[in-house]
Amino acid sequence: MNKDIPVHIPVGTLADYQSAPYWNEFTNFIEDGLMSVDEEETSLVQVTCYPNPAKEKVTIDGIEAAEVQVYNALGQLVKTVRNSNEIGVEGLPEGVYLLHIHDKQGVSHTNRITIAK
Repeated sequence: MNKDIPVHIPVGTLADYQSAPYWNEFTNFIEDGLMSVDEEETSLVQVTCYPNPAKEKVTIDGIEAAEVQVYNALGQLVKTVRNSNEIGVEGLPEGVYLLHIHDKQGVSHTNRITIAK
């Protein structure tokens, strides 16, 4: 595989990709503003996701999640979970992911996690 292909990543995640297994082999990262967190949607509530890196599941703490969308490094939606603060990640490949979390009040939160096997 050509490791010089353009890889679009969310703004502010370059260091994570450069140090993540497998992703660190790529050389042409492009930080994409369309994939960044919209500050107007972000709440002041502290939302944490653990463990990070995760192997089997991720737990969301600080809010009650109504829906969680998991996006891979290419910005593709790879999993959606509703009404749960636990996300099973055992079937997802190693790498960096964004969790777009909608709480019960309709406020959006975004957290970055790493999956390591």
